[in-house]
Amino acid sequence: MNAPALSIVLAVSHDDALRDGSLAAALSAIAQSVAGVTGGLTHEVIVVAANAQGLPLPSALPSARFVTVAPGALTPVNWGLGLRAASGRVVAFTTSQMCVSITWAGALLEAINGGVDAGVIGAGGPVALPAVASDADAATLVRFSAFLPGRWPRVMSAHDIPGDNAAYLRAHLVEHEDLLRDGFWEVEFHRRFARAGKQLLMVPAALATAQGVVDLRALRAHRFAHAVSFGGSRVDRHGQSAIRIVLAAPLVPLVLAARIARRARAAGVDHARIRRALPAVVRLTIAWAAGEAVGAWRAAVGRGNQVTFAHE
Repeated sequence: MNAPALSIVLAVSHDDALRDGSLAAALSAIAQSVAGVTGGLTHEVIVVAANAQGLPLPSALPSARFVTVAPGALTPVNWGLGLRAASGRVVAFTTSQMCVSITWAGALLEAINGGVDAGVIGAGGPVALPAVASDADAATLVRFSAFLPGRWPRVMSAHDIPGDNAAYLRAHLVEHEDLLRDGFWEVEFHRRFARAGKQLLMVPAALATAQGVVDLRALRAHRFAHAVSFGGSRVDRHGQSAIRIVLAAPLVPLVLAARIARRARAAGVDHARIRRALPAVVRLTIAWAAGEAVGAWRAAVGRGNQVTFAHE
């Protein structure tokens, strides 16, 4: 059997994805987008979730495959497992908290396939706030303020693309086995791609919209855990100073919150909506800063460093 043109790896990002309907909505949107590709599209959909064997087959995508993972695993770890199960020439990543546009699949494939000769190996799309203001606003702004639709009016080269709405030539991912051992942490791959002179694109037509119910308490815990891994990698993989990271931690939430608000305003988000989201944004950035500091310190102590740490 020939490999499909596109593999779609969807990580179920929270336990309520079935109850609040977000998984069904995400899969339905994917099915419509794939069906909308002119000339048809060979594809596979891989759903990565805890207790995946208990999930019903979605009527929109009856051929979807499931990969079962440990409860509580971080999304990049789940993406990595899904990638290992994928066989498509291009692999796209998303989550149950994203509802993709009808033009999503075709736009990503067109950008990648049309740019291969110019060194393009990946493309991503903007992430829009939910249709109705909610706690999901803060979750979306914290993670995707750099990728709001108003910031990307046309196809543009980008240093980073959002992991939750991105696609890549599979061959350029699996060749980095040292990174894949920890999962698919897109920022690490993007650094490698940049050093190799490869290009990433942002594509407005590959829009995804945030959806689903957000439990801010659970999200804070998730952001903390994610930041612990990220802080550790800054020290272990990139030789950054653990002391600097720890000492900067008290300032990080204010710096991040101000940057997020500035980006949202520049993208045309309603000012009142930004103000309503800011208290939760600050709490989430506090969790991130604390996690980075903990991860950096643990990495430094684990390496046996006592006082002096590597500088950036």
